[in-house]
Amino acid sequence: MDFCEAEVLVGIPLFQNRVAPRLDCACEMLVLKVNRKEVKDTRYITLNWHNALLTLNQIKEMGIEVIICGAVPCFIARFLIGNGIKLIPWVSGEWQEALEAFLEGRLEEKFYFFSGPLCKTRKRGWRKNKR
Repeated sequence: MDFCEAEVLVGIPLFQNRVAPRLDCACEMLVLKVNRKEVKDTRYITLNWHNALLTLNQIKEMGIEVIICGAVPCFIARFLIGNGIKLIPWVSGEWQEALEAFLEGRLEEKFYFFSGPLCKTRKRGWRKNKR
């Protein structure tokens, strides 16, 4: 599905006028209704990460289909992707520039800095030498 050709709700977690560096640390999200590469409606929602599951369900129930964000913890990424929400992580910069790049289909060219897997398992140093 080409998200820029149909009506879609796009969420961008914010830190001031920038895409928040971490989704789970953002206090607010800008939700934009986009249709045919034009913004039809905007609103702000408050994100309360003290109860992550409640916040994730709020995002799902709103019908947000795409989230443009910075870093995302694995459990949040799995929840969003598992509920059919397209996740565009590792984005940084002004939210207006990120939205413009998304609408023009060039978001990854300018903002997508990380090309590895979405979630990496950490190897803890203390376990290396245990048998």
